[in-house]
Amino acid sequence: MPFAVSGVSIASKGRLMKYLVLMSGGVDSAVAAFMLLRDGADVAGIHMLPGNDASAPPGSCWGEGASESAEHAAAAAEGLGIPLTVLDVSSSFREHVLEAAGRMYSAGLTPNPCALCNRHVKLGSLIETARASGQVFDRVATGHYARTALSSAGRSLLFAGADRGKDQSYFLSLLPQARLNLLDLPLGSLSKREVRKIAEDAGLSRLVMKRESQDFAAGGAFAALVRDRTPAPGPIVDFEGRVLGEHRGAMLFTVGQRSGLGLGGLREPMYVLEIDMPGNRVVVGPAERLMCGGLRAGGMNWIALENPSGSFRAAVRIRSRHTPASCTVSVSEGGDEIEVSFDVPQPAVTPGQIAAIYDGDAVLGAGTITGGVSSKGR
Repeated sequence: MPFAVSGVSIASKGRLMKYLVLMSGGVDSAVAAFMLLRDGADVAGIHMLPGNDASAPPGSCWGEGASESAEHAAAAAEGLGIPLTVLDVSSSFREHVLEAAGRMYSAGLTPNPCALCNRHVKLGSLIETARASGQVFDRVATGHYARTALSSAGRSLLFAGADRGKDQSYFLSLLPQARLNLLDLPLGSLSKREVRKIAEDAGLSRLVMKRESQDFAAGGAFAALVRDRTPAPGPIVDFEGRVLGEHRGAMLFTVGQRSGLGLGGLREPMYVLEIDMPGNRVVVGPAERLMCGGLRAGGMNWIALENPSGSFRAAVRIRSRHTPASCTVSVSEGGDEIEVSFDVPQPAVTPGQIAAIYDGDAVLGAGTITGGVSSKGR
């Protein structure tokens, strides 16, 4: 379905737009700020402190490295000649990301903490706190690799980034209109290589982190999120219910997982097919049983579509590095839930992850996967 879009100018009502740029301490957000300055915008930086938890996995954005990120953000802002405000949002981050993700893991789901953070903290409470502290701005910008635009009807739209290898539209797909209305993404039409070149030419490379911005929990060590919950051992069973081994806590596993099962002597590799929390079981099976003919998702956030109904053709991405799969999407009455039927079965549909719906580059909407429909009848 076509979308008529228009760009956003840095001028408004005869004056320059005032931008608040979310600066992580990495090169991408620094270049975003530089590009806006180069175009003549009035720019100020803001950096969020999500926490400084000594018990967080090494390299986590909410761990002990958070202060280092703030130092890099300050160096970049100083080099650009813009003011930088550092705000502590650890309380909001704990509530909306750490505790929310922990509850999801305890329910046998696999959340996407970065998407939760973007919606509730980075482009939520952080912006609200900035306004409450006296910050005045027209627009917000980040270094995400995605694109925004305004439809001819005045609706804010979200598109995949031009650099498909770096596209981050999936992580922004839960943003409601109220957040997208404020958001500009200067890097959306650039490749990572082009961004690095701009950073080098502008002398920014020496001011920011040499590595990429920190992960939520480096190495996938999400067990830290459930440390206040006591995992209970239970059986690992095959899809016919035969006991193959024992797990140390069902909440510590995710659909599609192969390593860490502790199963030896089997004729073929086994993968996690299901987390059965009521029965405290981890159900495993061969790779072909991971294939799902469809999925169900709820809590829908509609972006390009407003009050959709019925069924339509689209493509759905079920995790960040998944290529959107062609499908038919059926919308429930009221629009809060969808059922998806894939043209070709997809592997490891994981409850708790995001189902982002695309029409070409345009993100139509997204919701949280509640279950998969197996092509093997599981």
